[in-house]
Amino acid sequence: MFLQLCKIESFKLFKTKAWTYLFVSPILIAIILFVGDQAMPSGRMKWAMADALIANVHGLLFYPLIGGLVTSFICRYEHEAGGWKQLLSLPVTRTSVYGAKLITAAAFMGILQVLVFVVLLGVSMLKDYPSAVPLKMIAGNMLGGWVAVLPILAFMLAVSMACSSFGASLTVNVILTLPNLFVANSERFGPWYPWTQPMYGMLGVTGKASWGLMLTTQNFLVVVISSFLLFITAGLLYFQRKHI
Repeated sequence: MFLQLCKIESFKLFKTKAWTYLFVSPILIAIILFVGDQAMPSGRMKWAMADALIANVHGLLFYPLIGGLVTSFICRYEHEAGGWKQLLSLPVTRTSVYGAKLITAAAFMGILQVLVFVVLLGVSMLKDYPSAVPLKMIAGNMLGGWVAVLPILAFMLAVSMACSSFGASLTVNVILTLPNLFVANSERFGPWYPWTQPMYGMLGVTGKASWGLMLTTQNFLVVVISSFLLFITAGLLYFQRKHI
């Protein structure tokens, strides 16, 4: 039944306009990489700079924002015409409903990362990138960004379940994402703010301070894992007690 719930949630999501957001970041990244190609360094550093550009454009703003949009769309049907009552009248538990929605959102964000990865490889074939593709580095950074967005999805899913207004949940996400512009380079606040973690994950954290951000792998994992457990527990407890 759980797998069936996941299929239903995926179907509902892709019946909305949410699927169009899969192409926003890839198209923007492709344009930026093409336009800024002349300013890129040559040699292997070109891969590193392209990856850093993706992290600062896609990971800093668009990826967290799209995550909030997706969770809002996932709950949109249920907020209309008594959808929650209809869904929970089925032989399903609230835990399975919450889990199916979270997994669907995570899968959507995973697909988005794959598209960004494909765009980078496509641009590298058309431009003068070194033939030795650092697949391990790029794939690892895309995976790091995806893992880092999971706490945001868990939090925004709870907000979307609580807010019947589509615009209200989007406003919350924008309010929490915009501070990234100010705290991302802050040694004091940046490494501990959950919404900056997708950017850090896409930059590729190492066992020591990287990219001058004073961010270590341990710091990254502590923030991502602890915030994910906190948000998913709070969201699930809220949904279990929510009056339908």
